[in-house]
Amino acid sequence: MKKHLLLLCMACFAGSVLAATLTVSNNSALPGSPGQYTTIQAAANAALAGDTILVHGSSLSYTETITITKKLNFRGPGFNPQSANNLTAKGMTFVFANSSSNSVIEGFYQVSITRSNNNPVSNLVIRKNYTNNINFYFASTSGSLMSNILIENNINVGITMLDNASSVEIRNNILKGTIYNSSSASNLIRNNLFVCSSSAFSDVTNTVISNNIFLEKAPNGPPNGAQGEFAASSTFNNNITFNCSSSYSVLPYGSNTGSGNLNNTDPVFTGFATPCTSGVPSDYFNNYRLGATSPARNAGTDGTDIGPTGGISPIFKYPAPYPITGEPAMPQVQSVTMPVSSVPAGGTLNVNVKARKRN
Repeated sequence: MKKHLLLLCMACFAGSVLAATLTVSNNSALPGSPGQYTTIQAAANAALAGDTILVHGSSLSYTETITITKKLNFRGPGFNPQSANNLTAKGMTFVFANSSSNSVIEGFYQVSITRSNNNPVSNLVIRKNYTNNINFYFASTSGSLMSNILIENNINVGITMLDNASSVEIRNNILKGTIYNSSSASNLIRNNLFVCSSSAFSDVTNTVISNNIFLEKAPNGPPNGAQGEFAASSTFNNNITFNCSSSYSVLPYGSNTGSGNLNNTDPVFTGFATPCTSGVPSDYFNNYRLGATSPARNAGTDGTDIGPTGGISPIFKYPAPYPITGEPAMPQVQSVTMPVSSVPAGGTLNVNVKARKRN
């Protein structure tokens, strides 16, 4: 009965009256973590367009590839959930196929996101994930088959391959990897923290790049064979570079334009561990909030902070010591308790539900 009550409460909190909420758990032995389905793909196949699929945290990886063929909302517990068991939903690959426009993926850990073919896909939201890579590569050399994509509040450790996608906004992320092949003037890269080694961009052109912090990660680099490591003919406004070893880190560089950039300037974070240790950077455990004397405070093009604490959707929602969690913006049932294990027929069963709001 406890499992059914928990499912009912989650459904009431998470969905609208018109769309259904389906639940997934690949670990049936985990107490308090029921699921209608044991695989995410099975839930996606059963869902109708517009439905929400809630994926439970698990000690087991979801080692599956999910092909999305309709509008669906996928929500995990976050990449650093603040629940009692702190379990994530991890290890899956989401593939956007035809008719998957208007889908949302948020709250997953060690997830890969890609596309399957050259069919048009638009209006996607990728939010609050710890992503291994986001790869929208397609074989066509012209035209735009992906558009209106929002990538925000993620920790990204791998590549972000855009390949002619248009109207892409990459904002308020912590990015350890490289952004490849952005060529549309409608693409915006703003209020991100780029951290640790290699180049931030490769073959990025005609892109607006504003209010970012480049920490030990060069925003430009010299061409490297067929795959150039650089940004060109792009606009750099109000960015900060610090401890970037490349001589190409003075903004703007080459054919790029822009103003208001602070080169080789300490952004003065409140406190964090050494960003790069043996080539492996730290991430959401670091406190990248700005110190009181930071030159990044209220110095962005919009009057808010430079970096992930500014802009439209700051990645640090709360003051220290609260960490980045990746938890979706939906109420969370924390516990369901019943004072007694049984009641007589026709009796009253009192149930106490404890929940918390998440922004």
